[in-house]
Amino acid sequence: MNTKTIKFDLNKYKLYEKIKAKQGDTKSRFLLFQLLDGSIPFNLKNRSVRAYMIKPDGKEIFNDLIVNNYNLGYCTLELTNQVLAVTGTVKIELMVTEEDKKLTSSVFELEVVKSINSEKSIVSTNEFTALLNGLAALSEYDNYKNSVKEMEINKANKAEVEEKFISVEEKIKNNSEQLDSITPYKTEFINVILIGCDNTGVNDCTSILQEYIDNGYSLFFPEGKYKCNLIMKPQITLCGEGLGLVTLIPNNKNVDVIKADLSVYNYTIKDLTIDGLNTMGTQSYTGHGIYLSNEGSLAQQDLEPHLENIKIVNVIDGLKVDEGVRGGLFKNIKAGACVIGINHLSTDCIFTDCVTAQTQKHGIFILKSNNTLVSCKAFIAGLGKVEGAGIKVQGSYNRVINCESQQNVFECLHLQNANSNIIQGCILDGSGYNSKTWFPNLTYTETGGAVPISILRIYNSNSNIIDCTIINGRIDSYAKCGLYNQYVGSDSNNDIRLSIIDTDTATTKPFTNYQFDDTNKYFKNNRVIINSTMMQNKSWLVPSVMNNDVEILGGGYIVKDGICYINLKFKGLNTYTWDNEVLQGLPVPLMDSISIASNLLDREIVIEGNKMIVRKGITTNSTYKVTACYIIK
Repeated sequence: MNTKTIKFDLNKYKLYEKIKAKQGDTKSRFLLFQLLDGSIPFNLKNRSVRAYMIKPDGKEIFNDLIVNNYNLGYCTLELTNQVLAVTGTVKIELMVTEEDKKLTSSVFELEVVKSINSEKSIVSTNEFTALLNGLAALSEYDNYKNSVKEMEINKANKAEVEEKFISVEEKIKNNSEQLDSITPYKTEFINVILIGCDNTGVNDCTSILQEYIDNGYSLFFPEGKYKCNLIMKPQITLCGEGLGLVTLIPNNKNVDVIKADLSVYNYTIKDLTIDGLNTMGTQSYTGHGIYLSNEGSLAQQDLEPHLENIKIVNVIDGLKVDEGVRGGLFKNIKAGACVIGINHLSTDCIFTDCVTAQTQKHGIFILKSNNTLVSCKAFIAGLGKVEGAGIKVQGSYNRVINCESQQNVFECLHLQNANSNIIQGCILDGSGYNSKTWFPNLTYTETGGAVPISILRIYNSNSNIIDCTIINGRIDSYAKCGLYNQYVGSDSNNDIRLSIIDTDTATTKPFTNYQFDDTNKYFKNNRVIINSTMMQNKSWLVPSVMNNDVEILGGGYIVKDGICYINLKFKGLNTYTWDNEVLQGLPVPLMDSISIASNLLDREIVIEGNKMIVRKGITTNSTYKVTACYIIK
């Protein structure tokens, strides 16, 4: 149940690591030694390892260790009832023997800590398991010799003996058939080092690990690197010692490091790293990190895979989930340096706290319906310079909640053929990563023509609720627009609420959105609110210019349900230092006079009656952008 791993150099005078165990523990504590000759593993082939111990009360113990891996020098000492019977310090010396040769280690100490519920029934005695094992071996040998003599005496009864052997073989066969009919999956974990796996990443461990998985065992990976390609089985858990401590690398880079098909259910993979050794996913290898495929026969409707605390790099897809794999929980999956970080092609799964970074295409791709993303992040997607949104949703009834998409080559969020999704509380920060070099016109080409680099792109999608904050403030990321509806009229009934923060001061042409587009086509048939101002879906009404002092550049006003919405841009043609009446014909406010918002902080703009007035006058060639909504009289 509890195994402590100790690296023990047989040349050192003292083992400095302090070892502790609880009094009275039973069949639950083990010491896994890796015996070393300096820094080189001590080869235990054809050698035995025993421990001589003296307990605090003077009683002696002489027990065998189990050799787990000859080449790497691993051997295990069980701390038996007698070892832990008395509190205090147990002195231990290891002895390695080979025929008549003997090598002993330095003496080290085990501190047995008092337990408040230790059983009083354990009486401290001497224990000589190693000697008893030797005597048992001799006894077995004597029995063998006697049986040989008996066979020599009873040669005449050869036929009878053979008949008995056949009868025994039939019984064994029958028992084997009965065992094969029993479900093999077990609840205990196997320490992979104890079954001979190499944790240096040099030797292939696939056959060892797969044999135990096929026989229903869950596996625990202590710290190290393991070379393998594994096939999951039902109700199996693969658990590493910790994210960053355990790394799985492929023996075959064209095969997925871990794969499960539709016959596998209720399985868990957690606390480990996968490195596919395919640099940024750009080499010719075809293996994924973890691939949950739609091969095989479906075992049950919800397969319920559970993946948690996993980092995946240098593969084609970090995590790929095919259609048919339902009921999955994916938590804290970190996927990067690959083609697609999370490629989810199925339904009814939940992703929480997942992160993707530096992908050739999409960071997170959701193809089907009824999935949930919560607190996920996507960074620097689209490095292949062909396509790739930070988050792309191409299904219906999905929920993307409190997620962040940042510094991507193309879109931060792309909805394509997506209907009735909820996108809420998300931050979209900086599309157009390195676009000044790669796409100087801030457009890229795909099937159908040129597409502007946008932070939010909607493509043939309807009835979605989208509530996001758009930020454009990264020196290395330039987008052409904040919101881009690709097929005007086909994107309809979307409820879009955007808070736009433009902090880009590094470019000569600052970040823009289509808020002032004269034809208003980007809001057609949708309800769009930008910075608390509703963009309307009708043609603008344009007020009249007074005294030819300004030129209207775009926009206008509309009236709906007793409210006037103004979204207007004009340019000064003259310079005055006194109040200027610049426009007339506007709806009269209920309060007769109101102040409205503009882009120039040193000028107050008001509406009095049906006129727009600029306090302190206008300036030649200055551009004024004004927005307002007010109740009309």
